[in-house]
Amino acid sequence: MLDEPPQFSEAFKQTKGRLSISPSGRLVAVVVQYRLTIRDVESLRTVQVFSHDDEVSHVEWSADSLYVLCVLPHRGLCHVWAVDDAEWYCKIDEGPLGVAHARWAPDGRHVLSSSDFGMRLTVWSLLDRSVRYIRAPKFPAAAVAFSAEGGWLAVAERREGVDALGVYECGSFERVAHFALATADVADVCWAPAAAGLVGGGTRGAGAADTSSPDWLLVTDGPLQLALFVYRRDGQLISRLAANSTRPARALGARLSAWAPAGRVVAFGSYDGEVRVLVSRTCHCIAQLLHPRTLRATHADDDRRDPLVFREELLAADQRADGAAHGAAETMVRADSAAMQLQELAESLPHVDTLTRPTHFVPASAAEQPIHLPRRAAAALRDEPLPKIGVDVLAWSPDGRYLATHVEEMPAVLWVWEAVSLRLHTVVIARAPVLCARWHPLGEVLAFCTASCQLYLWSSEGMSVLALPDELRLRVHRLRWAPDGRSLALTDAERFCWCYLPSQPDERSSAPARTAAHAPVPSGQEQQDPNLSDKHTLRRAALASAAAPGTRAGDAFRYDRLSLAQQQALAI
Repeated sequence: MLDEPPQFSEAFKQTKGRLSISPSGRLVAVVVQYRLTIRDVESLRTVQVFSHDDEVSHVEWSADSLYVLCVLPHRGLCHVWAVDDAEWYCKIDEGPLGVAHARWAPDGRHVLSSSDFGMRLTVWSLLDRSVRYIRAPKFPAAAVAFSAEGGWLAVAERREGVDALGVYECGSFERVAHFALATADVADVCWAPAAAGLVGGGTRGAGAADTSSPDWLLVTDGPLQLALFVYRRDGQLISRLAANSTRPARALGARLSAWAPAGRVVAFGSYDGEVRVLVSRTCHCIAQLLHPRTLRATHADDDRRDPLVFREELLAADQRADGAAHGAAETMVRADSAAMQLQELAESLPHVDTLTRPTHFVPASAAEQPIHLPRRAAAALRDEPLPKIGVDVLAWSPDGRYLATHVEEMPAVLWVWEAVSLRLHTVVIARAPVLCARWHPLGEVLAFCTASCQLYLWSSEGMSVLALPDELRLRVHRLRWAPDGRSLALTDAERFCWCYLPSQPDERSSAPARTAAHAPVPSGQEQQDPNLSDKHTLRRAALASAAAPGTRAGDAFRYDRLSLAQQQALAI
């Protein structure tokens, strides 16, 4: 997967994983107790330091990466800082109501702050100091959503025990629509993606997309109702879903939802451990993805009717010594034949001293069939006052080919599904619970961590294990990709480091040379990476390439196994 070993920076202090990468990908904001430190991503040198009077609970960048806001809930304040002007700042004070949460508007010049007790949502303008109020928001952070192009704001409200939705125009923040919802207890609201092409329906081909902005909203009901609703911006109810569960005794509501990148389908995971894939225009359920306790794995000579299964195991002493002699920094298991996998492991296994013993992934053997997946004991779930159940990770790859899921009853298992064929592609069994999983922002690489001293990467080529240097003494609890996908921020409870991945051959030929991980950049000489400014163009090109069947020999779309309606709905 990687031609060269990655580079790791030294470890720096941070507090409770409160770290945010700027949309430009050039800067990172890190909370260290009462201070906010702005660092350069390439060199990690300090650019600015801002001090506060209390603990910072939330950090967020403006869309243009020029401003950063910090929420101080114990003081009931929100501070806004200008990165390029240390003398300028803005203090937002809600008075006795306090500030529970704050976020940026898409234009980067308005701040929305939520007060305690659900009293109001306040829109503050940094341009003319004007203020507008939205009464009775139901939640301080959830159920407040901007449309993909940033022109509309939807806010779930609760007045006199009735759920309602307000739609506001983001230029003036005037209310343009307000209507009651059919929900029993609304939990979240989200707009359709910009590429959904839902406005007006139409009879476009499966691969076509309407470039106009969609005005459809997906409304999720509360945890006791397994129901979703699709509304137009003017309040017209288009469709609704009241799904059945294969386990009626645990038929709780939806826990999270995720639109496919092209917006044709939407997936939502519920507390019963199932993932349902819906046609976004009609809420018609076309698939229920189950997470079975046992399964059969495919082998090299099979036709991939069963999924690939990779199991994490400790390295033997002779394997570690052989890997140390080669000095590699990556363990790779490819999805080819078992003989090739064992040969590659013997030749390229690394040995970097870590706080825990190094591991690698091996494919499931024929002797293990059927494979029993590790799961939490039922007694442990019954004894917990708030048991951890249901789907807690639901993420589409940027090109829409794969869907990654994770259920809390099987914390050490990660699932990857083929989006078009709706079949289980790969199951990864780790030695510890998976804490965080995130897709590469521009590619088909899934990174995840398990609180060990290793970083795990999955792709259609196989599995990779990247061992952190021993001197870092850092257990990875969370990870964040840089917008260009060339590096990751790895954090534990109190520190973080940066992992710089080697450039791929096509990137080396077109991208300028990147500054070394520890080389300082002289002040005033920082420049915008031209690849970052063209990020959306690269993303559109990647999506266009992914949408063309047969672009790569290893990508089986299996259109012959789908009905015409499924082909049109799932052409993502």
